[in-house]
Order: sequence, then structure tokens, then C-alpha cells
Amino acid sequence: MRRSLGSINRQAARRLETRRRDSDRRPRRGAALIVVMICLLGIAMLAGSLLRLAVAQHRQARMQHRQLQAEWLAAAGIERALTRLSADQEWSSEAWTVPDELIGTTARVSLTIESGSVSNRKIVSVATIGPETSGHVRVTLRRSVPSAAASAQEEAP
Repeated sequence: MRRSLGSINRQAARRLETRRRDSDRRPRRGAALIVVMICLLGIAMLAGSLLRLAVAQHRQARMQHRQLQAEWLAAAGIERALTRLSADQEWSSEAWTVPDELIGTTARVSLTIESGSVSNRKIVSVATIGPETSGHVRVTLRRSVPSAAASAQEEAP
């Protein structure tokens, strides 16, 4: 049984034709893979944007928290200075550091008395929260306080 060369070529041609028709009927797997990869890329970009937004909101909340802590510390400094001045009219300045364990970061408060006119002095309270190198918050409060001599003159008729 010898096959002629012509019949072998016809059979090969039929097989090629059948393969072409089959490949036209089957969906292309490569195209589906590209679509899936594009979808995954879009999801990854969306996740990255959401992560960046969450980090920015966290930083903003931390800065607002530090701002509020600094305001409270500066106000406490004013109250402390008033107490110290009522006990000692010659008191002029003070500074202290709040331990890290209490508020979670470094904090420093400095109090000074600015000499104004004879009848009026100013208390300056400066609270700094956070490391000086990054993300620190500084709040300065000033309060005028009449001196003891001015208060005595006002009370005397």
C-alpha cells in the first residue's frame, strides 16, 4: 500500500484546513490573558491610590493631634506661670520637657516673662511637640499680666 505523493499532499492540506477552522472557532487565550492583566493593573493602581490617600489622612490626623496637644501644653504653661508669679514676683523663666511615655513623642515647654511697661508684663508660653527634624508643631501663647505694683496702685484710693 503505497500512497502517492499527491494523496499525501491532499491529506496534509485537509489537516491544515481543519486546524485553521478549529483555531478560528476557539477563543484566543492570549487575548483573555491580556484583558486579565489590564484589569489587574487597574486594580493595583486603584489600591495604590487608596493607600496613598490613607497615609496622607493619617499624617494629617497626627499633625492635628499634635497641634491640639501643643495648645493644651502652652495653656498649661500660662497657668503655671501665673501660679509661679503669684508666689514669686521676681520669677522670670522656666522650661521643662514632657516625657515621651506621657504623650508618645518629645515635647518641650518654655515660659518667659517679657518686661513691658511698669504696669504690664507678658507671659510667653511656647510648646513644641515632635522631633525638630520632622513634623514638629510649635504653639506660642502670650498673656498680659499686671505687675504687683500696678495692682497695688489700682486698689489704693
